[in-house]
Amino acid sequence: MRTLLITVPVLALVIAVVNAISRSSVKSRCTACADGKLADTDSSAEGTGGSIGGAVYYAIYFPIYEYVVDGIAYWAKIDRKSPNPVGFEENVQVKYDPGNPEICFIDGLQGKVVSRYNKDEYDKNSGGANLTSDYKWRP
Repeated sequence: MRTLLITVPVLALVIAVVNAISRSSVKSRCTACADGKLADTDSSAEGTGGSIGGAVYYAIYFPIYEYVVDGIAYWAKIDRKSPNPVGFEENVQVKYDPGNPEICFIDGLQGKVVSRYNKDEYDKNSGGANLTSDYKWRP
């Protein structure tokens, strides 16, 4: 039993250190920069235990930024929660891996690419209309 009490925290510490080193390695590969703009917000529900037998749910919002590399537009969501869908920065600096532009960091947070499309093709065929979820291609 005593061995288990020592092993579990040590194992958790080792996992945390490996995760930090891995994230640092990924971040160090993101040497190229692109201008990003707020393209959309995503929402989900979070809940807390409520009184008198019910949970209370509320919406949280995440910003999705668009950046363009070699004619391909990427939409990346970052894990910056807000209870309000407004108030996110409109323009940001995106750092990405030149060998794999889907790996990116925005404001120090790793982005998750949720969509990409050929911007030149889209602009030519759409006449500059706004991109909506109906037109997004999701990987």
